Amino acid sequence: MGANTEVRSTPHGAATLPKKIHPAHVLRGEGFDGPSPTVAAPSERRTEEESERNAAFGSPSHQDVELPQTGQVEPTDCTHTAVQPSPSECPTARNGSDGSWIALINFFRIVFLYLCSAVIRGRFIESQGAIEKDGKPLTPPPEQPAVDHSRRAVRLTGAALALRAHFKRTGAQGFLNMMIALLEKALELRPQPHPDRVSSLTELAIALSDRYNRSGSTHDLQKRICLLTEALELCPPGSPFRSDSLNNLACSLGDRYHRSGSLDDLHERVRLLTEALELDPPGSPARASTLSKLANALRDRYRRSGASEDLEEMMRLLTEALELRPMGDPHRANSLNNLGNAFSMRYSCSGSMDDLGMAVRLYAEARDLCPPGDPLHVCILNNLADNLSNRYDRLG
Repeated sequence: MGANTEVRSTPHGAATLPKKIHPAHVLRGEGFDGPSPTVAAPSERRTEEESERNAAFGSPSHQDVELPQTGQVEPTDCTHTAVQPSPSECPTARNGSDGSWIALINFFRIVFLYLCSAVIRGRFIESQGAIEKDGKPLTPPPEQPAVDHSRRAVRLTGAALALRAHFKRTGAQGFLNMMIALLEKALELRPQPHPDRVSSLTELAIALSDRYNRSGSTHDLQKRICLLTEALELCPPGSPFRSDSLNNLACSLGDRYHRSGSLDDLHERVRLLTEALELDPPGSPARASTLSKLANALRDRYRRSGASEDLEEMMRLLTEALELRPMGDPHRANSLNNLGNAFSMRYSCSGSMDDLGMAVRLYAEARDLCPPGDPLHVCILNNLADNLSNRYDRLG
């Protein structure tokens, strides 16, 4: 038979003449003449279909029936050649199980979009103050004030100062490191233009100075100078803290000068202390300390340059500092020792016995005021012994 034929059986099992049909009509049930057959029950339909298959393929006289050749592979067993629609050819079979999932996904998508629109709409209404309750419009809640970290910064600073006391008493490096960590956190909580930022900068710089004196870390020294430079910038002329900021930065530059020997640091140190001295009025308790610091800076510059102007200015400043520290002042012995050093230096240049005699007298008074056991006491004794030796060499 041809490729596009159909074999139909009669009730008596005899085969009728084949009729050509289009292959596409096999699944649609088209290509049959005569009235449509009566729809039988599912069990009856299955019986009729099985009988038709048996009549068409089960009989030995009809094994030469050819299957459609277009797009199909000839099976090896004729009993399994019934055409089964694939899921891609039958939308009902493909969408039967997926339809419920698609409907569920669409449902949740609609719910999600509705909730989003409701939230956005509610926030907009609240922002406009259009929500009403009992006939009165509800105003939006007041904005929350910015979080004030001042109290926390104060607590951190207080804890750091307590750790400093422990460090001074025990000398444990752990207390010093913890103190620096707390002061760094306090500084972060006081950004510009916080009124207490200068205080935090200074406290942290002092802590770094303590650690630098213990370890000699260049990193701590550089960071300390950066902090004090910022503190000075935040204290313009007229600020009550400018004098202290000038003194602190000058001392840090002095430490860096003694480490590197940079003349720029030395000149800047002298300039800062000169300005700080102008801000300290005569008779001020802080003036004596500034006078001594400036005199020490001029002494260092005199040793580098040998300029007699620096030596004479140093002696004048130390004389004024001694006058501001009368008898009973705890720093008088230090002032006496510093002025004795100045006279001793001038004696080395001029050879004047008056300068040598004045140096011996100042050292002797300082020795009497400084109690034994004080580190300064040993220094004073050494200076006095050297000058007495020089006088003996001159007088015999």
